[in-house]
This record gives sequence, C-alpha cells and structure tokens, in this order.
Amino acid sequence: MKVLVTGASGFLGQHIIKKLSDEGADIAAIIRPTSRIEHLQKYSIDYITGDIRDEETLKKAMQGVDAVIHAVTTKFGGAEDFYAENVESTRRLLELSRENNIKRFVFISSIDVYDHSGCKNGTVLDEDSPRDPNPSNHYSRTKIQAEEIIETFNSKHNVPTVIIRPGCIYGTGGNWVPARLGFSAGSQRYVLLGNGKSVVPMSHTSSVAEVIWRSIQNDTAAGKSYNVIEDGIITRVGFLKMVRTYLFPAFKIVKIPLLFARIMAFGMRTMLKMIGKTPPTRLHPHYMRLFALSVFYKSERAKQDLGWQSLTDLTETIKKMLSWHREKIFKPKSEMLIPELPVKVTSKQKLKVGVVGCGVFGAWHHQILKRLPQAEVAAVCDPDTEAAETTAAKYKIPKSFSSMQEMLDKESIDVVHILSPPQTHAPLSIEAMQRGCHVLIEKPMALDAREAEKMVKTAEENKVSLCTDHTLLYNDAMIEARQWIQDGRIGTIHQIESWFGTAFSTNIGSPFLRYEAKDSWVYKMPGQLFQDLMPHPVSVLLDVVDSVDDVSVISRYNKYVPHMKVDELKILLEKKDMLGTLTLSFGVTPRHSFLNIYGSQGTIKIDFLLGVAFLYNNMGMLPKVVSRNLISRRHAKKMLRTGRKQIASLFTGKRLLLEGHETLFRLFYKHILDGTALPVSNHNSLETMKLMDRIWKQVEF
Repeated sequence: MKVLVTGASGFLGQHIIKKLSDEGADIAAIIRPTSRIEHLQKYSIDYITGDIRDEETLKKAMQGVDAVIHAVTTKFGGAEDFYAENVESTRRLLELSRENNIKRFVFISSIDVYDHSGCKNGTVLDEDSPRDPNPSNHYSRTKIQAEEIIETFNSKHNVPTVIIRPGCIYGTGGNWVPARLGFSAGSQRYVLLGNGKSVVPMSHTSSVAEVIWRSIQNDTAAGKSYNVIEDGIITRVGFLKMVRTYLFPAFKIVKIPLLFARIMAFGMRTMLKMIGKTPPTRLHPHYMRLFALSVFYKSERAKQDLGWQSLTDLTETIKKMLSWHREKIFKPKSEMLIPELPVKVTSKQKLKVGVVGCGVFGAWHHQILKRLPQAEVAAVCDPDTEAAETTAAKYKIPKSFSSMQEMLDKESIDVVHILSPPQTHAPLSIEAMQRGCHVLIEKPMALDAREAEKMVKTAEENKVSLCTDHTLLYNDAMIEARQWIQDGRIGTIHQIESWFGTAFSTNIGSPFLRYEAKDSWVYKMPGQLFQDLMPHPVSVLLDVVDSVDDVSVISRYNKYVPHMKVDELKILLEKKDMLGTLTLSFGVTPRHSFLNIYGSQGTIKIDFLLGVAFLYNNMGMLPKVVSRNLISRRHAKKMLRTGRKQIASLFTGKRLLLEGHETLFRLFYKHILDGTALPVSNHNSLETMKLMDRIWKQVEF
C-alpha cells in the first residue's frame, strides 16, 4: 500500500511516518521547500517538494497512491491563509482522491470543532456532538468547513473518508507544551486562568498514529469520525508542576482569576482596535474560557470500531516526554560550565603556585591568587630579575628567579601560571607539564594551532591540566546567556555576531602606539596586535557555534596603528544553517565588546564591558507591541540593578573589576582539587587557534 502524507515534517507527521514505516507501507510526502526533514532521513520516503496549494504538486503527489493522510494545517496568518491551506487544499485533494479511486482519505481535524459555548465543567462530548455554529477563530472555522466538505465527498461522491479529532497532542519530537494549556509569558513562566484544576484533554502522538493506521485498514471506519483522547486525567496545574519537576526547575506558574483576565483582555482588545490592529484570537472571551474549563471527550468509538486502546499511564508518558526534552532538545551544547556564583572550592588542600612573567597582567593574577585559600604562590620568575624581585616584594612571595627552569629545579611547584609573551608559551608550558605541573596560560594560547596541538598532547601524555585564560567565557553575563541557550530559550541559533574593539582613535597614549612599541612581541606574532585581542571575541563565539566551516575576511587600514598595515577586520563565518560575523576594530569610539546571538525563538545580547546580558523573546500571551514595551522596561531595570551591584561589589571588595578572571581561576583550581570539569576545554582553545590561523592567511600584514 502506498500512502501519501501531507504535513509529514511536522510534529504529528513524523510519528505518522514512523507508524507507516513500521507497518511496511510505501510512503510519499509533500514537503515545502522550507521543511526541515533531517529527522525523517532514516525512513524511505518519496518526497514531492512543493506547496499544498499548488495544483501540479498535488497531481504529481497523487500518482499511484492508495490512501491519503491529510495532516498538514496552519495555525498562523489571516483568514485567507487558513482558508487556502485548511479548506481549499482539502477540497482539491478530495477531488483528486475521487479521480484516482483512493481507498481511504484520512483528515486530521481537532476537538476544537465542537460547540463549547454551552459547556459547563464536566460536560461530555462525543463524535455526534454538534459543531460550533459561531467559531471564534480561523483555525476552528476552517477545520469545521473542511469537515463539512469531507462529509459531502463521502456521502455524494463515494470517497471513503475518515475524520480524526485529537485533543492536546503531546509526545517526543515537538514542543513540550501542548495546546489549550494556558498562556506563555516567556520560556519559563506560564499563566493559568482560574485555579488551574481544569482537565486537559491529552492525545499522545503514538495513539493518534495508531488510530490513523487502523482507520486505513478497517472498512468499518469509512465515513466516520473518531475522537482520540487518552483515558487518564491531568489538570493544567498538574501538567505544569511536572514541567517544573522534570524539565525546568525554575519554572514559574502564575494563576490569574478568569474574571480579571477577561477585564485585561477587554482592555487590550480595545487598545488594539483603537490603533487599527486586529486583536489576536487568544484575547477572545470564548477562547479564554476554554482554558479554565473541564470538558471530557469520549473515544469509545475508536475502541469499539478499531480495537484501539488508550495508553495505560498518562502521567508516565508525560514524564517520558518531558525527560526526552531535557535530554535531547535542551541538552548542553557548550563544553563550558555554568557555575553557581561565587565559585567555591571545597578541598582544603593547598597547591604551590609558580608565576612566570611579571608584566602588566601579573597584577591581576596575584590579586586573584591572594583571594584563593587553596593557592599559595611559592615563587615568581622573569628574565628581568628586578621586575621579579619587585613583584615578589609587593605580594610577599618567598622566592624570585630569572627563569622557569631554575624555579622548577629549586621549588616544588604544583601549578604554573604562564604570563610571558606568546612566543614562549609552547616551550614553557610543555616543559612545565613534562615536570608534572598543571598549567594556566594567558591568551593567546600559542603562536599557531600547530604549537597548541603539541601543548594539548603533552598535557594528555603527562596527565596534567592545561587551561587557556579565555576570561570572557566566565563573565557573569556570558554564564547567564549560556544558561538561556542550554534551556532552549532562544530556540535554534541561526546567526551570531561577535564584536571587539579598542578605541585607539581617542586613546592615542596607548603603549601599543608608541614608536618603541614597533619592536614589541605583539607585532612579531602571525596576527600581530590582532592576535593578542582576538581570542576574546573568538572564544565566546566558538562557545556557541563550536566550529565554523568557511571563513571570509575583509580588512582595512584606517591609520590608527602606526606599526601595522591593517587595523580593521570584518570576518564572515559560515556553518550549516548558521551565519556569523566577527569584528575587530582599533578605531571605533567608545570601545565595544559584545556578543549577539540570534535564534528562532529569541535573541540574546551580551555587553561584556557593562557585564549584562539581555534576553529578547515575545511574551506569548501578549500582543507584540505590548510585549516589546515590557521587554524594554525589564531591560532598563536590569541595567540599573546590574550597575548598582557592580559598583557595590567593587567598593566592598567582593568582586574584582575583571570578574571573569576570578571565576575562571576558581573553576581551574576546583577542577584540580575537587575533580570537576576543566573550565576552558582543549577543544575551545584549539578551535580558537585554528580559526585565527585561517584568518591570518587572508590578511596582508
């Protein structure tokens, strides 16, 4: 038997495909050019690419077909969109089914077609209950119109049709939240109307697919309609409590009295009409009433005619669905940690630390190490013996040396911090690791990826830890954003923009611009001064996208850096289903450091200099114009709160200015002593070096 499926790539469609495949049917499917079908690749399917409203597409799809499962639908757009897809496409498919003598035409409808206007709590509806004479939304109206056409084709044109009416569909592979539950107010907050104790009519995808298949096989089903509702009972608040238990521990349930919600909705409808906008269906009083009503739908006909049996344990299947989302949809995509701040090292053991290099960044390392009870700086070293002695005296460090080799020969060192120029990173870190020391190394990790790979290999061979100081990864705002991404709050990421600038156009006194700086180590690296700064924007970008496929570079010289031929870079990064841009500027004022992440369900904007992350996503129950206004107010409050917190922390000494350094350091020592994960993965460090190597090849320095 060959079966044509419309809506095959959708939530229910994929389960219909699985059932057909399990039963050995030949499968054809109409898919839009925009359909994502990766999850269907394991099945043998004859795909017809086109639109359900296109005549030629339908004719091609119907060739040699024995049965049609019409599962495609739309829930968005205006009246014309709903009518074209839900009604006209159904009519044309029925006409072609009559011409081709189709053995069964199965239409996926909904319990929304029933007349709920007179229903009270406890009302029971079956397949013979009347349809709604005055539907309040395009979806219900067009489903009813489609059903009426189907019944006509069955009675007058002898097309053997079946109508399937599921309730709130749930299962793996789709959204975690079924319809008719309540109103989303962000990804981790839900609004219930009333006390939330009303019952939700649930339909598992496997049950719907099973009834569809049985209705094709059973001649008794022709000309009939079937409700498919599970026997078990779950309330709206009960479902959301399970969400909190198995999916989002921080999930919030907000209950609003129905009368108050109706008053609010009336005000919003009035406001929208005044500005010339059509109020959304969810603000209609009849529609809102359904969210606080317990109506029961009998499914006895499917049991009697088709031998279908409801799932035995409703709550268990909901638990499995939510757990699947936790593991599959919202599994961590980043290798970086999401620590609880402030990071606490539980071990009381002390590690002896040796610091290599006494330059500018040495001050940050020593300030943080002083705040770590588990770290005891035993020695510092620098070829400039005067700098080493001065640093030792300033931070009360017992010993100072002119070389790392001498320091390791004379002192028992557990951890080495390498702050020397990048030209020395590979030889120094390799020697330290070969002597059994853990290494925390300043960025850039090395001169190129080849050196970096040798360093990682040495760490693995000697069973020690190597960590690159990619500090932006542990900026408080980045940690918060990482949590949002892993919780699925912005959906699928399609674009990312990483920006890092240093304002040499106004900071003309920078040491990098002085004449004598031309002989500095920063200008002797493959990427010159860019290589010193680029690990910042690259490491956070790669934390989100992991790796890139193609790299294209545009460079300019705006004459701000006297010792280089290029001082502006714009880089286009390409990966399957994703685009990215990476910008480094030496001339834009004020300086910027930010990361913007654009997803299918929301956007995250991180400002590293301000230390704040913003989440932009629509509040589902509200009109977009209202949602945007509330988001702006929420962000303004967050800016004020973050600013007060940072200023207070600086004055009290609880946090340092560069908080990412301290968090990363604590996580590194926690990794060594408490056995937790390495804070900056070797993968991130290596991919950062590899991407920079690819960029330098396209720039004429």
